[in-house]
Parts: sequence; structure tokens; C-alpha cells
Amino acid sequence: MKKSFILIGLFIALGGYNSTVLAEENESILSSSEQISEQTIPSNETVESVNRDKTENSDQTKTDEANPEKDIEITESNNSPMGKQGQKNSEFLTLDPNRRSDLAVSPQLRSYAFEDTYFVANESNRPAINFIDISSHNGNISVNDYNIMKQYGVTGVVVKLTEYTTYVNPYAQAQIENAKKAGLSVSVYHYSWFSNAAMAEAEADFFASQAAALGLSKNTVMVNDAEQVEMTTGNVTANSVAFRNRLNALGYNKVAHYSMFDWFNRKILDTNILGLQNSWVAQYPYNPLNSNLLHTDYAAWQWSSEVTFPNVNTGIGGRFDVNVSYNNLFLSSGDSYDVIEYEKAVNFKGKIKDGQNHGIYNKIYNTEGDNPRIGSSPAYAGKDVEIVSEAKTSKATWYQFTLDGNIVGWMDAKGFDAYDQIEYEKPVSFKGKVRSDQNHGIYNKIYYTESNNPRVGSSPTYAGKDVEIISEAKTSKATWYQFRLDGTVVGWMDAKGFDNYDPIEYEKAVTLKGKVAAGQNHGIYNKIYYTEGNNPRIESSPTHAGKDVEIIREAKTSKATWYQFTLDGNIVGWMDAKGFDKYDEIEYEKAVSVKGKVATGQNHGIYNKIYYTEGNNPRVGSSPSYAGKDVEIIKEAKTSKATWYQFKLDGKVMGWMDAKGFDHYDSIEYEKAVAFKGKVATGQNHGIYNKIYYTEGNNPRVGSSPSYAGKDVEIIKEAKTAKAIWYQFKLDGKVMGWMDAKGFDKYDEIEYEKVVNFKGKVATGQNHGIYNKIYYTEGNNPRVGSSPSYAGKDVEIIKEAKTAKATWYQFKLDGKVMGWMDAKGFDTYDAIEYEKVVNFKGKVATGQNHGIYNKIYYTEGNNPRVGSSPSYAGKDVEIIKEAKTAKAIWYQFKLDGKVMGWMDAKGFEV
Repeated sequence: MKKSFILIGLFIALGGYNSTVLAEENESILSSSEQISEQTIPSNETVESVNRDKTENSDQTKTDEANPEKDIEITESNNSPMGKQGQKNSEFLTLDPNRRSDLAVSPQLRSYAFEDTYFVANESNRPAINFIDISSHNGNISVNDYNIMKQYGVTGVVVKLTEYTTYVNPYAQAQIENAKKAGLSVSVYHYSWFSNAAMAEAEADFFASQAAALGLSKNTVMVNDAEQVEMTTGNVTANSVAFRNRLNALGYNKVAHYSMFDWFNRKILDTNILGLQNSWVAQYPYNPLNSNLLHTDYAAWQWSSEVTFPNVNTGIGGRFDVNVSYNNLFLSSGDSYDVIEYEKAVNFKGKIKDGQNHGIYNKIYNTEGDNPRIGSSPAYAGKDVEIVSEAKTSKATWYQFTLDGNIVGWMDAKGFDAYDQIEYEKPVSFKGKVRSDQNHGIYNKIYYTESNNPRVGSSPTYAGKDVEIISEAKTSKATWYQFRLDGTVVGWMDAKGFDNYDPIEYEKAVTLKGKVAAGQNHGIYNKIYYTEGNNPRIESSPTHAGKDVEIIREAKTSKATWYQFTLDGNIVGWMDAKGFDKYDEIEYEKAVSVKGKVATGQNHGIYNKIYYTEGNNPRVGSSPSYAGKDVEIIKEAKTSKATWYQFKLDGKVMGWMDAKGFDHYDSIEYEKAVAFKGKVATGQNHGIYNKIYYTEGNNPRVGSSPSYAGKDVEIIKEAKTAKAIWYQFKLDGKVMGWMDAKGFDKYDEIEYEKVVNFKGKVATGQNHGIYNKIYYTEGNNPRVGSSPSYAGKDVEIIKEAKTAKATWYQFKLDGKVMGWMDAKGFDTYDAIEYEKVVNFKGKVATGQNHGIYNKIYYTEGNNPRVGSSPSYAGKDVEIIKEAKTAKAIWYQFKLDGKVMGWMDAKGFEV
């Protein structure tokens, strides 16, 4: 819906270029049927209806001609964002100077370029967006919308407030309020029509009255938007000075002037008088860049009116005027509301301080309008209150509080003596003893966390007594324990008043072997030592010194680790872990299948069980008895001392021995079938074996590489051990054995081979071999020719292949396959990436020299230059085809209906 205004008294005086618009609202002359109403028709329908009235009603036309004063219907649709420069320049948008007016009879859509150029706020190469300017066309802008814009650098907004002496932006109040809530600096502008000093002062009075009505600070920047052409019937600069002076006299000392660059440039608005630092200029390049900032000596530069912000869609398609600030004039205007950094529910007690005077408000102070002081702190001094909400602004922390269950309001946190907040409170269960050398108060509730909590006892009454601690709480002042004595809850007391027994950090079942250490004296207890009272020492470790025991439980306190142990199946008690010699724990034990040989020159014990993991495990043999013998390792285990192998000899399990007592055969990391060609290397001597070398016993050398030196072989298997890579190979179809891969010269593997189809030319000045098969990928592939025999000839490349050494092309000459040759031996013609039919006009560029060809340049042979661009310079042509190669884009063109050929696209002005 658009509000309509009936403006009466529009006086038009024609004198050369002069015209003056005087408009005012006059509701008193309207009949009841003519009152201002909501209009639902679009603005263009209103304009069309006015135009129809002018043409269809000749009587009305005569009346209008006789009486230049007439009623004009003005709607919100005439209102537009700030304008743009009006000069014509190929680097800037060509724009009209009247778009910002809400009262012009035929608004000329200042912000419309002949070609609109739109930008998005997240384009990183654009000038900064320090502030926006808005009018009713931008509609209702929410706090969330403003907050989104802040993410892109916006910290200020300039709101259209008034125009002439009759128009007030109906959205201004909400636009300003929401901007303040978002923490933006707010300025306002007035769209000016004045053409003399008296009009300037009248418009300034109207502007100031509306600013005052909205409660705007006298510190607000007030902008004279000077761009309406009727202003030029007078001295625009002198009248703007009168406008400024009148605002100054009314207390508004920050006055700025806005216009298009053309007016500033031609001194219609003279910055020498108005001041560059008070001047805000509009000029819109087609491609504004942050590396090319304009007008940096002005206060600000409006560089576009067609910028959108992601997720903001208000008013005119979400498009905004945007500005870069050079001196912060528009970023420190007025009194913005404080931003609420956070607001959260809380629940703690407090007391209103005496001797202070803080205001109380229904809402958090200075975060929005209409929030008067509803009370003062002295009225509640000394009273206990409950604090239910907390909020923070840049100025202070604020508490919302209740008294006797009723919400009173928000007040500065400095006005409260807050009781200690309970950071945590949790049930616990451990033993303690009340200290005998201190005096602590005992309370029913945690001390100083709320009122009405008197001291109900003192620690000396319970000094030395064992108690049970059942709850723990923490405030900023101390940690507090709630305790029981003989099953009765006594109260809360400072944790410093207790000697705590050691808390048990953990207790768990274990199954370990050990031996009570000799030469030490540790106490044995029924319960874990010093974790509760009534736990006397029942024995000492020397009673059991040297005995094998079973450890069945483990526990940890801050003082030690403790073991509960049994002897001959009976529980003895708890003792410090330091009083035991523990047998080694088995970290893992697993089945394996590995070949090995018992090492010579060493002496390792052999045991039925893994060494030192339990008692009764004597040495049953020694490694020298089996030195040099091949064995089978069947199990592996690890303790903290060593890795152990269980082994067999001739199928019989012999026992466990340290892994250091074995020479291991190499493990086969992998073994796989392969299929590639190779040649036995010359000048080397490698052994050949029936099995992979040194992976098991009984694997003698069955041959040597010199017997096969230089012969082509087929490699059929590959295996890897820690020492080498091994190949199993065939010669003339017969498997010969395994040999180190270093003993082969491998032919190159073909990484890929594929069919292709493109043109080329055999290079001159080079000598490459030509082969029936891809070079060095198998034997029996002699050189069948050389590139100099075909130097300079056009050929057809039909296959491509790649090896580790090179890329290879198979090629034809005159339809006959010649063979494979290194790709470096060809000059390849350019591939055509695409070719398509087009239809547009162009002109052959002047001052350039491009060749013209019957076919696309350098895409095949026999394509001589058939012409040059200077022959057609400046002529209009029709472009009918477009193609692209790696070198350029090419156009096929017609002149006077005749196809002329292909030429580089750079040779055309399109």
C-alpha cells in the first residue's frame, strides 16, 4: 500500500531554465471524501491516469493552462534512494539527478543507468561499504537486516527524513530506531528545493522540527541533499550556506552537503566555501575497485546505488546506496543505542547498596526508545532481592531483579551487593576429620549465598571427630563441605576446617603375579590406608618377604598406589605397591609362523613359560644346544623386559627364548603375479634361487646372472623382503628362478595407449628414431626410419602412448602408417577447442594488422594467409562463426554478404 499526498500550490514560473516548485499539504480544504487514503494502484498507473486526464479532457487542459496552480497527487512511489552524477562519461554510469525526490511531478529516476550495474556486498575487490543511505523506498529494515550489513563493514546509516517543507519519510522513525538498536551511527538528510535564502531557512526549520520530533541528538549530522535542478535558479552555494546557518542557529552544528560530482566539479556547490570535509560526493564507475578510490579529499564517496547484501531483501529489491567514508563524519553521528552484548537468565541473591543512586528501568538502559526511569535505588536500599536476569552493554552490566516475587526492573550491577554465587554444588562421599587447631562457622546453607543464614555452630565443638562429607560447593570465597556426624547432618563449613582422608581415585580388580619384597617394611591394612578412620595396621611386609603372591585389586590415592593380595588363596590385606616385586606383565601373546635359525655365539635360557611372568618356571635348556639349527617360530609374546619366541625343532615344541637368540629369515612383505618384459643386465653377478632368497632354509643358489646376460626375459612374479625386491623370470617359456630385481634391465612399461586424431608436422633440425612398436617396451623392435626423412611434412597423428621416458605418437603420411616416434619430433597444429555458429555485428579494428585465412589459423597445413585486416579497417562486418584454440579466439566474417575468412577476434571491434 502506498500513502498518497495531495500537494496544492505547485507554482511553475518559466523563464529560460527557471522553475520553482512550491508545495504544501493542506488537509483543511479537503472534503470528507477527499481525505488522504491508502492507495493500492501502482505509481505508474497514477502517472498514466494523469497523462490521460491531460489528453482526454480538453476543458481541464484549458483550465490548467489558464491557472498554473493545480493539485498534484504525490505518492510514496515518487520517493527514491539517493541520486547519482549526471555527467556523461564512458567510465561512469550516465544517470539522472532527480531520483531522490518524493515531490517531483515527474521523477526522472536519478539512480537508473542506461545499463544497470549491480554489485554484491561480499565482492572483495570493491571499495569499502562504511555506511548506507536509505529512504522510504528501502521500506522497513529490521535490526537483523542491519546486523547482517554490519558483517560487511557497515557502521553508519543516513536516513532520508524530509523534503521541501511538506514531506516526511513515513518509515524514518522505524528505520532510525532499528539502526540505533543495531549500534549504527545515524545521520539524516533533507532533499532540498530552495532557490533563495528564505526558502533555505524555511526548509531548514522544517528539517530541524522533524529531527526534534524524533528525539535526534543535536550531535546528529544533518545533510543538505542538493541535486534538484530547480535549485540552480538561485545561487546554490550561498543558499546552502543559509540552510546550514539556520540549522546551526537551531543547535545542529554538524551539517554536510551531498550532490553529484558534476555539481561539485562545476562549482554549483563550491567546496571552497562549504568545505571538502563537509562534502559528500556521488559518482558511480562501471567497475568500482578498492584499488582505485575516488574523491579521497571529500568526507565520503557514494560509489553505487545498486548493491545487495546477502539475505537482506527490503524495499527496492534489496538494493542500497553504499558509501566509503574518508573522515568518519558519518560514522560518529548522533547518539546510538547501546548494543546488548548478551542477555541471560540467572538466579542469585543480592542486596541493594546503601549510599548510591541508580536508576531503575523497565528495559535495559539506553538500548531502545521509550524507556523512562521508573524508580531509584535509594527506595530499596538494604533490601534483599533476587536477581533473575543479567545483560551487558558497552557501558555497564545490568541486573533485572525481583522483590517479594515481583519484578522491579533493570538496574546497574554496581548498585547491588550480590551474595556469593554458587559456582557448583554436587554430592560427594568421602571421609574426613574436623581439625582441632581452627575455628570455623557452621551454617545450614552455604555461607553468604542468601540472607537468613545464621551461624549454627563452630568447628571446635567437633574437633578431632571423624565425619562423612556428603556435599561440596564452591563460591568465589571458598570451597564448602556439608558433613554428617553419626548419621546426622551437621551443616556447611569451610573445607579448610577439615583434615580430609585420602580420596580413592580409583579401585579395580586386577590379576597379577608378584613377590613380597625383602629388605623393606610396609604396613598391611584391612582397608586402603588413610581413606577412612578405624583402619589399624594388621601386619607388616617382613612377615611374608620373598613369598609369591597373587595381586587381586589395585587402588590409587594421592599418596600411593595400593595392592590387595592373597597368599595360598587367602586374602592378606592392602599394602603399598612399592612393597612388591611384580612379575612381568605379558603385554601381548600371539600365534605367528616365521622361519628362523638359533644364533651361534650366544647363551639364552629356554623356559616352559614366558620368563619372569610367574613363579615356578625354571630354565629347561640353553641356546648353544641348538646353535645354527633351522627352527619354526610359532608364538610371540612381549613383556617390559623383552620379546619372547616359542619355537619348534623337527616338529617338537622346545620352549620360550628371548627373540635376540634367533637369526630370522627374511619375512616376505608381499608376493604377486606380474607380467612385463626385461633383459638380464650385463656386468653384474646375481644369484638365482628356486625360492625367494633367505626366506627359509634349504634354498641353494641354482644359477648366476652372467649365464643369461643380455637375454630378453619375461618377468612373471615380484616379491619384497626387507633386503630387496625379487623377480621370478622365464626364458623361452621356462621358469628359471628368483633373482634380485637389480639384475634386470626392465623395458619401459606403457602407462597408457589411446587413439587420437589431430594434425601435425614433422619437426626440422631434429633426429628422432621411428619404430614399429613403442620404443623400448619390448625386444625385437629395431629403428625403421628417422625423422629427417620426413622433416617439414604434414602428417596425421593417430595414436598416443606414454612411458616413463617420453610420450610417443604413431603417425600416417599420405594414408600410410609410418610408425612410432617421440612426440618431441612433431610440431603439432593447434587443436580446435570448439567451433560454433554465431550472428552479430562488428567492425574491423584500425591500427592493427591481423592475417585472414580460409581455415582457422594453424589448425592444419595448406592454409596460407589470404588477406590482412588493414584492407578492411573500419568496415562493418557480419561475424558468422566463432572458434577457440589454445592461442586465440577466431571469428569467420562476411563483408557485403561474402565470406572473407577467419581472423583473430582481437582484430574486431564488436
